[in-house]
Amino acid sequence: MTTRLARWRARMQVSEAAWRGAGIALLLAGCLVVAALALAMLVSAPGLEPAYGIGVIVALLVGIALVSWIVVALVRRLPWPTVRGALALAVALGVPSFAMISGTALALLIAGGLLAVGVLGGCIAALRERGWQWVPGFGAVMSAGVLGTALALYLMEGWSVPERQWPMRAAAPLAAPDPGTPGSYRVQVLTYGSGADRHRLEYGADVDLEAPSVDASAFIDGWDGAAGWGRTKYWGFDVTALPLQGRVWYPDDDVAADEAGANEATPAQRGAPFPIVLIVHGNHDMEDYSDAGYAYLGELFASRGIVAVSVDENFLNGSVADMLGGPDGGLEEENDARGWLLLEHLKLWRAWNDDPSHRFYDRIDLDRVVLIGHSRGGEAVAEAALFNGLARYPDDATLPFDFGFGIRGIIAIAPSDGQYDPRDRDTRLAGVSYLVVHGSLDGDVQSFSGLAQYARTRTACAGCFKSAVYVVGANHGQFNTTWGREDFGVPWNRILNLGPIIPGDTQRQIARVFFSAFLEAVLRDDDRYRDFFADPERGRAWLAGTPILTKFSGARDRVLAAFEEDADPATATMRAARIETRGLSVWHEREVPLKWNDQDSAAVTVGWDNRSAASAESRYTITFAEPLAVPEAHSLAFSIAMSEVSPVKTPSEDGDADGWEVPETIDLHVEIVDGHGARARVALADVAALQQPVKSITRKAELIDPLDPGETIFQRYVFPLSAWRADNPLLDTTHVAAVSFVFDVTPAGVIVLDDVVVAPR
Repeated sequence: MTTRLARWRARMQVSEAAWRGAGIALLLAGCLVVAALALAMLVSAPGLEPAYGIGVIVALLVGIALVSWIVVALVRRLPWPTVRGALALAVALGVPSFAMISGTALALLIAGGLLAVGVLGGCIAALRERGWQWVPGFGAVMSAGVLGTALALYLMEGWSVPERQWPMRAAAPLAAPDPGTPGSYRVQVLTYGSGADRHRLEYGADVDLEAPSVDASAFIDGWDGAAGWGRTKYWGFDVTALPLQGRVWYPDDDVAADEAGANEATPAQRGAPFPIVLIVHGNHDMEDYSDAGYAYLGELFASRGIVAVSVDENFLNGSVADMLGGPDGGLEEENDARGWLLLEHLKLWRAWNDDPSHRFYDRIDLDRVVLIGHSRGGEAVAEAALFNGLARYPDDATLPFDFGFGIRGIIAIAPSDGQYDPRDRDTRLAGVSYLVVHGSLDGDVQSFSGLAQYARTRTACAGCFKSAVYVVGANHGQFNTTWGREDFGVPWNRILNLGPIIPGDTQRQIARVFFSAFLEAVLRDDDRYRDFFADPERGRAWLAGTPILTKFSGARDRVLAAFEEDADPATATMRAARIETRGLSVWHEREVPLKWNDQDSAAVTVGWDNRSAASAESRYTITFAEPLAVPEAHSLAFSIAMSEVSPVKTPSEDGDADGWEVPETIDLHVEIVDGHGARARVALADVAALQQPVKSITRKAELIDPLDPGETIFQRYVFPLSAWRADNPLLDTTHVAAVSFVFDVTPAGVIVLDDVVVAPR
């Protein structure tokens, strides 16, 4: 036995040759990774000046070598090839990864990769030294298999998830033409800019209109040091001279492209002045220009009689040059600058509109303005709307503002939130309509952060509304044609699961429909399209069959319960209204959480468990001290989401709720009682049963996606009051005494309820 154990120990002894082989393998792997990163930086930045790009790469390599040398010097007693190779690989993979992957996952991935590479190199060296042996042979095969599998998983696009059958909700089609189809105007295109752009002829020698530069130094931190030098070196200007540049699509008001077309503009719409829309991109590689990616929107808007401008703010984006500044390289909290710059563009358009010698003289209606922003640009347009109504910059009141444009609406595409807070407070908007759109498979802004700005926007003006649209299967980048399916750059793009993402054309068709409908409702006061946002199922034929979840609030809505009024869960928003319940196992009002932060909005969570008493009828009721007078042609609307919280009061010892499984769908009845005591009910499933929460798995493995895959996304339900009269013709819906949510269909479950309103149909 002792002899056999000694032989086994001898076979497992790592020889000097094996250690040397492991070190060489790690060193080679580290060099390959660094070379791949350097190549990716150059390839991902078209138009990058070779001297500038090579300088950044050299600085990166010198930094990695310096860190490796310092650490090796501290642990010089260990075998140097192993240590140096391991450090080179760890630094090359680790430093850029910390922004993308959690620390624990990163440590595990690097440790696993180092181990597999080292074992493979050591086993190959041992086999070369001693010939075939089972232990190093098995180790070489296993480590090669692990690395090969990891490489295959990295290179593959991803895998689809089981497709959920989304029921079609019942709704009468809208009596309006598809807003996503081109209008009757012939579209003209031009650019304006400095005339001296180093990288793009359309803003350089071929620019159509020359425009001035502006000093943004009061709004931007971080354009300094080595990173600022690299940024200035690339663009040829610094923060004191940012150019005003944009791509313009505008309608030809002399000739209509198709005077007989179904979407022909009215005579009042046909002539100048035209409304104007500014579109601004978000943070993307500054060398991979983003402003051209919204041409599909610009062409559509211009064909429908609206001037559209895609604003160039690429010089405010992240860059490989930021690495020159180390961990603190790059611009900081620059979203206020992005928003301010949009208003400077509007000032330029105001000057052109007032200049009798200019081609755009008296052609722009600056009282009808909408701003559209994507990602950080989606936050920036909210800041622009805020600044537009201020006399001074909130963070430095010595800087005066003079804007005052007629900004009527804001569209935010997958926006960030809270990267800039005026006076360290959340941005709050009033007097504008607000639309926010987000994709369930957004690999960049993984949480529906725009719901917080949605909640903080008050629909204070007559006709104002706000809408939140959650597009199942959409990602972050495909709203811009140049960003594409991969929401990260090389090499981190392949940690994303790209399989379930819907086609780009489908995603952009949804943008066309919703954005154009928003412009028609906000800029032209077309209530047909406002009705579309109140119930998008009425425009289902326009949306390419893509599942969407929506939330809506309008200035004309009469709020019964929004759960924001006080700390008492027994009070409702409407004065003298009270909450009564029966048989609930869960009942509380709280801020609605998101993956990141929360929605800045409260809702009520209610749960029931009727499984032990089949005749039980749990309910949540809003009662009114005096019957509520409701006009005939109105609807009852509310926002609702299924929760995965257990309704079971007493969990088992291991923490699981005994016998509880989240139901596939939830159905319930909504009951109305009139002032005479007559009752009527409609089932939620008459529109559509409530579905389970959407699971947004954007990474290929949970190890590198520490966020919860689900968050509370509401769906708005709209029931015309005539639906209750159909159940009970004696019901007087013009005098409503109580509204109840009756949990008598699905035996047990939990829902989150918000914004119970009476709304015009």
